[in-house]
Amino acid sequence: SGTCFRQQYFYKISAVDLYFNEGPKTTVQSATTAKPLITSATYNATTKVLTVTGTNFLAFAGALNDIDVPKLKIRGEGGLERAISTSGKAEITDATTFSVTLAGSDQSAINSFINKNGSSSTGSTVYNLTATNGWAAGEDASINTEQTTIAITVSDVPVPTITYAEYNGQTGSLLVVGTNFYRLNGSNNDIVASKFTFTGEGGNTHTLQVTPNVEILGDKTFILALGSADKAAISQILNRNGTSAVDNTTFNLAAAEDWNAGAEASVNIADLTGNPVTVSNYVNVVLPIELVNFSHKKTNSDVVLNWSTSAEVNNKEFRLSRSIDGKDFTVIGAVNGTGNSSSLQNYSFTDKKPLIGQSYYKLTQVDLDNVIKLEKIIPVSFYINSDEVVIYPNPATDVVSIKSNSSRYTKATLLDVSGKILGTYTLLTDVTDIDVAKLPKGVYLLNLSSNSENTVRKIVKN
Repeated sequence: SGTCFRQQYFYKISAVDLYFNEGPKTTVQSATTAKPLITSATYNATTKVLTVTGTNFLAFAGALNDIDVPKLKIRGEGGLERAISTSGKAEITDATTFSVTLAGSDQSAINSFINKNGSSSTGSTVYNLTATNGWAAGEDASINTEQTTIAITVSDVPVPTITYAEYNGQTGSLLVVGTNFYRLNGSNNDIVASKFTFTGEGGNTHTLQVTPNVEILGDKTFILALGSADKAAISQILNRNGTSAVDNTTFNLAAAEDWNAGAEASVNIADLTGNPVTVSNYVNVVLPIELVNFSHKKTNSDVVLNWSTSAEVNNKEFRLSRSIDGKDFTVIGAVNGTGNSSSLQNYSFTDKKPLIGQSYYKLTQVDLDNVIKLEKIIPVSFYINSDEVVIYPNPATDVVSIKSNSSRYTKATLLDVSGKILGTYTLLTDVTDIDVAKLPKGVYLLNLSSNSENTVRKIVKN
């Protein structure tokens, strides 16, 4: 209870109703108020409307002043927060509802970290609305109305879309403009550079291979800084200033599925056509070699990498690198280049300890002044010959034996299907026996490993 000095309105507020009786009042009136409380919120990411529900919302004399909107804050992906500061104030709809349509920089900032439908973001951050004290403008100033944990349910999150791109041939800077770009918790991971393919002269294409991933610059732009090898390759197909090649092929930037890592993984966001590229400051980067091919051949225990060049200028060497994820590469060898040549040159390198499963090999060309001018990546799937390691008997009752015909693996780890380690064993040069007599009947996993690779086999205990 309290007192009311409003000259234009007499009002009474209870926990269950809200009503007004207009008319001049010059005497002090009593008022019974109940604390306003927000219970939940929804946000439509397409219309940008935040709808808040609760109890005992108060009307305040005047227009657009019931809710002090800048005292509301939305949290999304990675814990990023934004006070709603550029969308103005709001009127309540009734004692249980009010809505705010995001505008200005609020819209752009919040749009980038509200990236998935539901109650949490792509990176599993729970969406939350915070209301600091005084958000209900009509409330008695002595009442603390602060709330810190209010769930938000998000709907209609739009798909990220590219509108156009601008490429500076001299700097290798690619500005990409579009709508609804989303953040992913972490650094330099919002945009996956290897998902982008350029089309230019003659319909030829180049997919970025050595350009680093980047963060978005708000929900509408990002900038990729092309690696030197990508820059050189692009100059051959985006071969003049403007929006088309010398042969009038329209420049295009295609974005393959998952190019925006902040977007929901289950939604197809591939944007392959209709993304024009405008080139400025075109520079023809002359490649020191002309690579004819880069391929691989598998044997029982090795991966043989083969490549050829049709011309070389000041070519010092080729470096071979290997990666398990196609991003972080480790150099595994080098082969000297011919230097200068105008005839076909064939090269080969053998990886004697290839990774089991899917991996990636990168060929890097280095010229005489130690500048990297060309890089090419190929995927390789490698699995060992089943005769190299023999596990018997399988199913087993008392003992499982591991017969190794090579030194590829040095350790065996026995696990149950939940991943619990039951034993670790050093592999002998001939046969290693593992006692399984006391194990319950069922399926188990045997992980064979060394410092650089591993493979898993299934065994059955009878």
